[in-house]
Amino acid sequence: MEGSAKYILSIRLFADVDNSISTCDTAEKADDIEQLISCLENLGQEEIESDIHKEMAFMLCKACRNNFCQNPLNKQQGDPDGVIEYRGILH
Repeated sequence: MEGSAKYILSIRLFADVDNSISTCDTAEKADDIEQLISCLENLGQEEIESDIHKEMAFMLCKACRNNFCQNPLNKQQGDPDGVIEYRGILH
């Protein structure tokens, strides 16, 4: 890529918290916390961290940049005009 246009794609992916407070009783919360701790004990620190936050960077050529901008999630083209719009939650 030396001497040609380069594009840096930086992606920051992180867990979203809905900031709601559960209204379940204290015993139910304690059970949930114990279950979470049990699950976390079986995972390594890196695995826990990457599940919460991940950053990636890629160097793209112009053609790859254009492809990414047109279809960032590499979804199958559904519309006849090839336009894909993303709104809200993606699945």
